[in-house]
Amino acid sequence: MHKHTLVVGFSLIAVLFVPSTANSKTIDDNNESIETKNNKINVIKNDIEKLSLSQTSSNLKLDKIDERMIAIDKDIQKLIENDKSFDWITPLTNLCAVIFGALIGGFLSYKIQGRQTKFEISKSLMDWKVKQLSELYGPLYALLHQSNAVYRQMNIVLEKVDSNLFRLVDDSKKADLDKKIFQIFINNEWVIFRTITHIDKVYGKDYGVEKYFDELLDIGERMVSIVEDKAGYVREDQPELAHIFGQYLAHYTVLRQLHKQMKESFERQGETTISRQLDMPVDHTAAFPREIQGLVQVGYQELNQELNNWGKKAE
Repeated sequence: MHKHTLVVGFSLIAVLFVPSTANSKTIDDNNESIETKNNKINVIKNDIEKLSLSQTSSNLKLDKIDERMIAIDKDIQKLIENDKSFDWITPLTNLCAVIFGALIGGFLSYKIQGRQTKFEISKSLMDWKVKQLSELYGPLYALLHQSNAVYRQMNIVLEKVDSNLFRLVDDSKKADLDKKIFQIFINNEWVIFRTITHIDKVYGKDYGVEKYFDELLDIGERMVSIVEDKAGYVREDQPELAHIFGQYLAHYTVLRQLHKQMKESFERQGETTISRQLDMPVDHTAAFPREIQGLVQVGYQELNQELNNWGKKAE
């Protein structure tokens, strides 16, 4: 009897110290499992007590006690086995959590890296546009306006001196930046005044415009410097501008030589009227390419707009 009592006691201790590893269950499920175990243990205790009482009171046969104890041992083993039946859940859950976390982390990393790459490309493009605007289009745009303003002042002076020979008219098709065109009356018709072909008609002829040519050459020299150093910043949608730059450089070279010759002749004659013809032959193909004004203006405005739009998106 005492032997069987000890077996049951040790069995109870084993049940009490079996760890529950069903971590995948919720807290309520765990509490319910513990409560169930406690209830079963209490039932077992009661059975033992009943057996003890029955033994002392009615002297039950030992074989029936053995059978009952075997049944109790089986119940305890089932409890232990049921408790261990969920041992596989925890490592599987951890593995799933690791895989899921890795997938989520990889996806987020991919998205962040993609956005970072896109931002860096966009920033590099904007940095390039800033250089185009600040080093090529911006300075040329300002100098072209300055040159046009000086040229218009000279036109106004000539028109006031002799309106029968010079005139400034509106012409949106062949116009300069201000939508006007300056003309000279030659061979009984009005033609567009071109500096390199008509400089001898106004320079040193008592019109008082010699200083205007000095200013125009100074502005042209600064434009040449910019074109020679920064022509690589031409917008990709304006490939023709590079060709126009070449025409402008040729124009400036011819105009500089003509101006030098006219100025030396004018100074040798004591700033009196120059009577002799130019020694350097010129052709209208070396005239100032007015297309440069429109192309630079369009490029300048579009770059400003693109940078403004990019700035708004970044806010």
